Amino acid sequence: FSLRIIPGWNRIKHFWIVWKVPIVLGSVLVIAWQFRGPALKLISKWRAGSAVESAEEFAESGRWNAAEKEARRALQLDRSRVDALRVLLEASLQNRNADTLRLAVSVFTHPDSTVDDKAKTLELLLLSQDVIGFRRVQSMLSLEQMREPDIVLQTTRFLSMQGEHD
Repeated sequence: FSLRIIPGWNRIKHFWIVWKVPIVLGSVLVIAWQFRGPALKLISKWRAGSAVESAEEFAESGRWNAAEKEARRALQLDRSRVDALRVLLEASLQNRNADTLRLAVSVFTHPDSTVDDKAKTLELLLLSQDVIGFRRVQSMLSLEQMREPDIVLQTTRFLSMQGEHD
């Protein structure tokens, strides 16, 4: 049995051969388009991790401007990176930037911040004598966090500083 006896078979065969590549390519592009969001997020997270590693290396070698630049790049790629915020805060401290306290509060309020991050923020607010900022971020601490030794130390320093000004 041969398909050549079907009327128009050559046209059907020609149509399938000519349009097979565009149809398959179009299908692949449609599928790829559907997965572009997750793929772009994955690539951004990978690039942000690489930028954080570079920023940490620059910070360890004392190249604070380069560390700040890489940390900012990491945050542009993935805003959820607390490690990038930490490096940016340290570089900001070393470079004596005006936005140091704002960055410290950003690290403090980050969901992945540690008790050490919170204590460092309180210490910076204390050193800058920002009483309102200190009280504002201190009020965000939980009872368990308030009992941590580093937090107790900063709170004690704050209270003793208040006693000196009264």
